[in-house]
Amino acid sequence: MTWFSILKGLEFKGGIVLTVPAVDLQHRFMFRAMKRATIDHSQTMFKEFHITLFSPQEVKSFKEVHGLSNKGAKLKIRELLESFTVPHPSLVLGILQYAERGEKTTFFFPLKSQSEWQIFSNKIADKLEIPHVERFFHISVSNNQGGNPYQSIGNITEDDVSGWLLDDLV
Repeated sequence: MTWFSILKGLEFKGGIVLTVPAVDLQHRFMFRAMKRATIDHSQTMFKEFHITLFSPQEVKSFKEVHGLSNKGAKLKIRELLESFTVPHPSLVLGILQYAERGEKTTFFFPLKSQSEWQIFSNKIADKLEIPHVERFFHISVSNNQGGNPYQSIGNITEDDVSGWLLDDLV
């Protein structure tokens, strides 16, 4: 059983994320990959991982249209998300990738089946009546922001991925 088969599920944390606990063999593989990579000592590995589907800014219109507080939005979104079957996240486990924006650095693994994740995201957007968002789906594993996963670079794109790995993302 891989660590992805123990999904906690979709959660509303200001934005909508799929939380994935850090256990089992792939976690150990990722840790070894990080140790082998040239990572400066300011990097802190996360204790828990997530896939961002919608940022807090992207969910804001849902809260405004329905006149909901964060607590009310959390309950309503959780209720709406219960009907969804989550795709199986599979990582491109080649070279650990990284993105830099100003002072921030985030290390990540891209997800395979980007188009499947985009379709899934679009279905959620339709259900919530919010705009579709084009996103590059990935799991960040460390950053130089004390290991707080919500302080990672949020706008990782395909341009942050080494060219030879792009064929694995379809």
